[in-house]
Parts: sequence; C-alpha cells; structure tokens
Amino acid sequence: MNLFELPYAVKDFYGPSLYEHLKGWDDSLMDYNPDFYQFTSIFFSTIGIAIIAFLLFYYIINSPRFNRWWSWLIVLLASMVFAYGFGFQVINVDIVHNDIAPSLVSQIGRSNAILFGLYNSLFCGLVFFLLSEAFRWWSRNCKHSPWTLLPTKLNNGRHE
Repeated sequence: MNLFELPYAVKDFYGPSLYEHLKGWDDSLMDYNPDFYQFTSIFFSTIGIAIIAFLLFYYIINSPRFNRWWSWLIVLLASMVFAYGFGFQVINVDIVHNDIAPSLVSQIGRSNAILFGLYNSLFCGLVFFLLSEAFRWWSRNCKHSPWTLLPTKLNNGRHE
C-alpha cells in the first residue's frame, strides 16, 4: 500500500470498487495502471486545503476578534466543505466522463461520490485539527484557539 492511499484505506466507507478505481484499475491490462492512480493528487490537494485553512486562521487573519472557538470551528467547517467538494468532484467527473473501467462502472455511482467526499472532508478536518494542535503556539493572537489554556483562564479570573 502506498503512503498516499493509506489515509483512504477504510474503503468499506465509500466502496471497495471506488477504491480500486482510484488506485488505477484498468481492464485492458487486468492490473493497475500507474497513469490512472489518483490517490496522490487527492492526498496532496486535501492536505493543501487543510494547510491553507490553518495558515489563514492562525497567521493571516490572526485577529484578536477572531480568536474564539466558534471562529476556529467556522474555518474548520469551511475547509471540510472545500475538501468535500473536491473529493466529490473528482469522482463525479469520472462518472460523468465515463472514465471508469467497464468492470467497475456498474458498482460506482453518485452515492459513492458523496461518501468519498464525506470521507475526504473528515480526513481534511483531522489534518486541520492536528495542525492546530501542533503549530498554533507561534500565532500572535490565536494561539489559544480553539480552547483557552487553563492557566490563561485562571489568570484572567484574577484580574476581574
């Protein structure tokens, strides 16, 4: 298994046939065609969406007004919506253009595209969360988002 398909290994969520398609199954070769392998581009695009959302919240906007848990949640949900749209559209384009191997085409439908988009959005949300936990400390105004640290809450309580 390739590193780029590892996050998408729960193929029962969106369908094993779709997993085979994304891995590059080609009926004429009766094997996987590396030219049709799509996990690398999906992986990097999803990671890119999460990184852009992270940088946008913690380092570009970086406003004291935007330093709230609900602001962080808005950015998280927005990144998940973009990742959903991207994941759905990758599959939908293949369905519309009939770019699926004939042995798999009857087993892949719009519901698989919806589930793959949902799976991709959950993966993006996880990456955004992990980035937030690992690298938020260098942000000037948002380093305590999405939750304020206990010492900060205690210090703020003394000044009131």
